Parts: sequence; C-alpha cells; structure tokens
Amino acid sequence: MSRTRTSRKLAIAFIDITGSVGLYFKLGDHDAYRLAKARLDGVKAEIDGHGGRIIKTVGDGVFAAFQSVLDAAKAARTVHRNPAGPLVHIGIHWGSAIDNGTDLFGDAVNVASRIAQIARPGETLLTQAAANALPRAERAALRSLDMIAVRGRRSGVRLHALVDTKIGAKGSRVTSGMTQIAGAVPPKSSGRWQLVLHHSRVRCEVQAAGASFRLGRAGDCDLVVDGEMGGRVVASREHAIVSWQRDRFVVEDRSTNGTWIASGSGPVIRLRREAAPLTGKGSLGLGAPPSRRGTHVVKFAVVTEGE
Repeated sequence: MSRTRTSRKLAIAFIDITGSVGLYFKLGDHDAYRLAKARLDGVKAEIDGHGGRIIKTVGDGVFAAFQSVLDAAKAARTVHRNPAGPLVHIGIHWGSAIDNGTDLFGDAVNVASRIAQIARPGETLLTQAAANALPRAERAALRSLDMIAVRGRRSGVRLHALVDTKIGAKGSRVTSGMTQIAGAVPPKSSGRWQLVLHHSRVRCEVQAAGASFRLGRAGDCDLVVDGEMGGRVVASREHAIVSWQRDRFVVEDRSTNGTWIASGSGPVIRLRREAAPLTGKGSLGLGAPPSRRGTHVVKFAVVTEGE
C-alpha cells in the first residue's frame, strides 16, 4: 500500500547535541547515553509544547517541523533557556518539503541540516527564507551574517543568528559572551587610547568611546578588506565590528568562517560569532589564520594618542 505524498511549506529544524562524540569518550557509553537521552527528551517536550512535529531522531539530534517559523524560533528559545545537560545547536529553514506521512524529503530538509552543522554551541541559525517568514516585529531579534555554500545549490544561502533568545517575550534584552585572552590587561582611560588598523596601504584610527567600526568586504564598511587567501574569498561582507566597551577595545566576529586574533606571544584564538578584547599589537585574520598569506590580514595596535 503506497502512502500519499504531499508537498507543503514548513519550518524545518534540526536540533543537535554539541560535542556528543567527546561526551561518550569522557563519560563512557552508558552515562553519556543517559545524559544525551535526557537532553533529547527535554528537546522533544519543547517541540511538542510549541506545536511542532517530531519527524525522527537522527543520531544525537532531533529532526522536527513546525507550521510557522515563529513557533520554531520560540521552541529554540526555550531549549536554550533550559540547558539541563549538554548544549545544543539549531538550524531552521522555511521551505517546501515532500511529506509522505512519516518523513520529510527535499532541498529544504538538506538546507536545514546544513545550517545546523554550522551553528555554534548554544546558537540558533536561520536562513533568509526563515527570517522573511518571521513576523516583522520579531526580526529585530536576528543578526545578519554572511552567505554560505550548500551542496547542490548554485547560489549561496544567507544566514541570520537568533541573538535574542527571548524572541516573542516582552522586555527582552540581548546579551553576548566575551572570550577572554590570557594575560590581557585593558587600558583604563578611554580618553587616551586609540586602535590603529593597517590593511594593505590603508591606515585607520578608531577612537575610544567612538562609534562602532566595521570591517569586511562590503563597500560601505569602515575598513574594506579584500579577504582573499590562496585564490579564494574567506572574509565575509560584514565580517567583524570593533568598538570600545568597558574600558577596552573589543572585536566581535559576525562572519561565517570566523576571526582569528594573534597577539604577542600568546596563543592564536578563533572567534565564531563571539567577542574578545584587543590589547597591545597583533594581527586579525578575517576568515583564516593571519599566519597564512593573503589579503585577509589586518594588523592592529592599541596605542595612546600621539604614538
């Protein structure tokens, strides 16, 4: 007996446990399985509670569908706000899928799965199609990222990060974490310090307590970076933002490939939609490590005015 197949638009979500392989190695099979199962049971409860449909469990993750992107985003919010167990990362896409009654198939499913693979621990990513399907008032909770390539598609897919996990809630506020660099000592007086950036033959000075300064490939960025390495583009159109926060210069990554910071004799760190302070002198790698030759490298120095 053949099942009826229909095609309809859905908000498709993949919710995966972060670092499940390491979890099994660290805790052993039985303890890791119990922890992962408890986390997935909680995820499934939130999906049910927001009108979602659980298609199936895929490894240490859940493949689900919702009637609206708003319902999917609200479910993602509650999953992240109740971190009982390992963190999860989530990808959401809005598109048509073939439904045979027990499973979903099609390009939209592949895109959602790919988006989830890119998301960081504790992060929800949405495609442009999913962002467009949100009510206009809720789009303020999104931060636009860059385009990514998806296998089988000629054109890329633009991503948005759900930076406000309290979507749909009144009085919500956006918070962001700060990656700490060992040995970093921030300057104390905002009136005396400036950040000097060098890229190719261009020199820019960013004043403390000034407006945010944007770096990227887009022509309207404050510092336009070609962002190529080995013949391929690695930097995003709006790759990173530099600003003065809490008596120090901070760089915030907003890219697809990440931002590397090499400073002094300390280790090179990579930011993935995170923020970190800049101190002393060093280099930023937009989309690839600064040790590799290319036009993606920006040199920086935090100096006192007049230096």
